Amino acid sequence: MKKFLLAVLVMIIIIGGGVLTYLNLDQYQAILSRQYQLLDDNGTLYKLDNSDVGFIFYQGGKVAADAYSYLEAVEANVFILDTPFNLAIFDFGKAQQIIDKYPQISRWYVGGHSLGGSSAFLYAASTNTTIEGIIYLGSYPTEVNQFRQLAIFGSEDGLLDYNDYLNYFDQDDSVKIINGGNHAQFGEYGIQADDGTATISGSAQRQLVIDYINEFIGGNK
Repeated sequence: MKKFLLAVLVMIIIIGGGVLTYLNLDQYQAILSRQYQLLDDNGTLYKLDNSDVGFIFYQGGKVAADAYSYLEAVEANVFILDTPFNLAIFDFGKAQQIIDKYPQISRWYVGGHSLGGSSAFLYAASTNTTIEGIIYLGSYPTEVNQFRQLAIFGSEDGLLDYNDYLNYFDQDDSVKIINGGNHAQFGEYGIQADDGTATISGSAQRQLVIDYINEFIGGNK
């Protein structure tokens, strides 16, 4: 019996080690074009602007949270979540901690890049907190829903064909296609495996993201 239990323990260690190795492979670190002014609260980056609007953002799969620092330009209180192994799906409820911490913010938007966008939807669908809207960068919800939504896609995205997901959005939603944009340029972390080749600069793509988000949030004031 002791030998059996020892064998089981060894197998658990081996399998656990393999999972941890996989989770830590192909992590994308930030390659920032400039310095940003975001503050850091245990890895979650944030900016407070004293408005009543908050925007909580979930990082893309295996992408460091600070790769989205450019979102400090969003005209709201901004919070960029840092989640275990840079995989938002492991802690998609983390947004609630932010909302509970800042009761003075009365109107909340959530969003994310890639897996992070779908994680933001999962949070919004599971919370009792009123969410004003969901923002997807190269991403989509996991089902048709009644949330107000903004979806921004890149025409050269090699990891996601936006045509496959347009049925998740209705005529009241805002869908923006960035001509020449790809998947990785929604953040600042360099080239991503299997992505398409962008024909516009990363800075141009990200400026459009900021413009579209500000228009979406401002249009609901």
